[in-house]
Amino acid sequence: MNWIRALVIGTLMLGCMVTMIRGDEAEAGGAKKFYIALDTNPAHFRNRIVSNFVNELKKTTGTELDIRVFHSGQLFKGRDELKGLAWGNIQMAVPGILSLSRFETNLNLFTLPAFYGLPYSVMRQLANGPTFKRLNNRIEQNLPVKVIGPYLELGYLDTFSVGSPVRSVADYAGMKVRVPGGAADIVRYKLLGANPVAIPFADVPLALSQGGVDGISSSYETVKSGLLWDTGLLYAFEDRAAYFLYIPLVSDIFWQQASPRIREAILDAWSRTATKGQEYAEEQQQMAKAEFIRHGGQVIVPDQMELEKKRQELLSSTPRIIQQLDMDSTLVSQAIEEIDNYLKDHPLSHTTIGKGAAE
Repeated sequence: MNWIRALVIGTLMLGCMVTMIRGDEAEAGGAKKFYIALDTNPAHFRNRIVSNFVNELKKTTGTELDIRVFHSGQLFKGRDELKGLAWGNIQMAVPGILSLSRFETNLNLFTLPAFYGLPYSVMRQLANGPTFKRLNNRIEQNLPVKVIGPYLELGYLDTFSVGSPVRSVADYAGMKVRVPGGAADIVRYKLLGANPVAIPFADVPLALSQGGVDGISSSYETVKSGLLWDTGLLYAFEDRAAYFLYIPLVSDIFWQQASPRIREAILDAWSRTATKGQEYAEEQQQMAKAEFIRHGGQVIVPDQMELEKKRQELLSSTPRIIQQLDMDSTLVSQAIEEIDNYLKDHPLSHTTIGKGAAE
């Protein structure tokens, strides 16, 4: 165990509440406990995919595992799920990259300004290429978890506003935007001229309706799940500001104690589920966008080359952000090179859109 991993585990354990059930307590009926914590509600696409994963896993493990899914933050809020994994209170979670970036700063990669506005096909290449493997190695080296397979791609986070629409990047000037969190997310909005603020999602409806914020960084699916159009959030600016992913993690405590057969069953079940789940996620985003429009929402799609011009301007900030966030400069450089090579073979144009959550 390296010193970073030891420090992270120590910090997480200090933060755990003593009232939580210890992970080494007796398990129901002799079955090995396998609790899964999610902070979104059962209707969210991530929860549905995890429920499908559970069904697949039960086909192989039968009653060997006591599998239970806890929705809506019943056990842990999203930012605290890693604590539960480290302590052994839960055996699995699928947190977003922004909540995990507090502990593995290189997960800020997908929200760096260097990747602002890029089409879906480009970001999917990054999420499924060599960078994916390098990130997994970093996560497992520094955190008490096992990455069990492909990430779930929620897709793009765009900017939704109340009062008046954002019609170009210039309209960000002075705009107060709620962000989910993540240091790179905050830095990017500042560079675009906005005033980013990090507030809990539960407080978003009130902030929107009372003018506490002018807009939010979000996805159509999240806007739909919160019925946020009822707050006056009726404008979407599809600038593909950041690419959001969920990472399937299993507690290292559980993984080390599990038999090879149980490990293989988990890996196989997730692999099958994630592949089908990605298609489902894309469908859900498109359906959520249609619902947004049905409730009076207006969608503004900026010109691809306008976004690319801004991305090129933002590229110069990359070295400073890497240093500020203490990211691995080699990993970031390799990711940018991977993107550049892809763009040489797939050049952008004024009409480049692609397929994704915001499109």
